[in-house]
Amino acid sequence: MTDSLFQQIFRYGLHQLNSLWLPFVIIAALLLIQIPFIAAYFVSRFAKPEELMVEQPDLNEGHAALLAHKVGCREWLKFRSFRFLTAFRFGNALTVVWEEKKMPSRFFIIQRFDGVYTFEFWTMFNDAKAASLETCSRAASFLPNPPGRFVQSITYGALQDIWDIHLRSEAFLIDKLEISPKPMNVSFREEFANAVRAQAAYTTSRPFWRYRTIYWYLLKRFLMANKTIEEQDHPPQVGSHGVNCHLWLARIVTPPEKGLVVTRPSEIEVLGSL
Repeated sequence: MTDSLFQQIFRYGLHQLNSLWLPFVIIAALLLIQIPFIAAYFVSRFAKPEELMVEQPDLNEGHAALLAHKVGCREWLKFRSFRFLTAFRFGNALTVVWEEKKMPSRFFIIQRFDGVYTFEFWTMFNDAKAASLETCSRAASFLPNPPGRFVQSITYGALQDIWDIHLRSEAFLIDKLEISPKPMNVSFREEFANAVRAQAAYTTSRPFWRYRTIYWYLLKRFLMANKTIEEQDHPPQVGSHGVNCHLWLARIVTPPEKGLVVTRPSEIEVLGSL
């Protein structure tokens, strides 16, 4: 009698548990199934980046200065001698680029997408060897990068701290690969498009890449967060399309009077549209 009652209680509890968790399991499974399809859509778009790029001729140096002031980096750019270079849209993301005067192979980039601002540092080498360094947000490191393209995700710290990380990582690659910064031999827009196209091509070359996007999106981008190139477990590799260092800092929003500070995605406050 006791065993029978216990079994009934156990079955009842198991039934209730299944009724509570089953919807969540189904929803989670549906979300997992969607990741490869969504990733495949974006990769197919990135394979033709020129179709996503639109010039912004009306956005001049004055507008760029206002944007830099709004996100709190105008004085830093002025102190570091960065000058406005170009502006364009990549899909729905507004991209504004500054160039360092004393080192025209280095760039500072602001992107705005859905009210969220992204900051990047790039150093171009344009060497016969091809290598790139990117310091990026977790989202930016979602897709795999071709050999020679190095990615590091920095999600916190002041802008000057990120700049220092960029310079140290740049010096590390210069020492390991025996390369040196050089100005681009193409326009910035073209170099940007080439980098996006190369990443899309490399992604689709990976075996079972559609299914691996689940791991890349849900786990890998978090595991690689805040690991510099020097701390990562792969040796420098080179490719064949020129060398560039890219530093991506995304979801960074602070009032101008407080200075530019990189915050974690959960701490973001949207400044609003430009």
